[in-house]
Amino acid sequence: MQGLEERRYDAVLLDDRHHVHPYHTTHLYTENFLLYVHQDDERFIGCTSVAFDQIRDASFLSLPIDCDSTNILKDAFIERGAVYQAENEMEFGSSVLGFIRVWLGIALLPEIFQDGLSPEIKTLPVDGFDVVRELSLVSRDASHHAILLDLLGQSR
Repeated sequence: MQGLEERRYDAVLLDDRHHVHPYHTTHLYTENFLLYVHQDDERFIGCTSVAFDQIRDASFLSLPIDCDSTNILKDAFIERGAVYQAENEMEFGSSVLGFIRVWLGIALLPEIFQDGLSPEIKTLPVDGFDVVRELSLVSRDASHHAILLDLLGQSR
């Protein structure tokens, strides 16, 4: 949002539910957060899901602190009487997945990160953690917004 306000960006993809803004916005999709772990992590072998209580005190590989996903997770943990602990903050999602792939941590990430995942990484739903990210296209200009929606196959 700051990039839009500073005119560095014409449009962004983010969860804007908690932002009051004057921009054009269109909801694109909603996705859950999943736990991403190395397939051989003994804590999760044989699991098809995990309970929130199993991970509430864990430290996570994290997207940047100002990322909408990170802020959603921080708020969700607070609502559940816990603190989201970022062990390492990474600039790009692929970096987080790379660290998990070489068994250097776990992460809570949106579902979209499971596209093209390496076989060493598995995802687990988190029971009792019904937290979602609602991704929207947010644009400063109405005509650019319409063009971008068309490019995304979301013509309105």
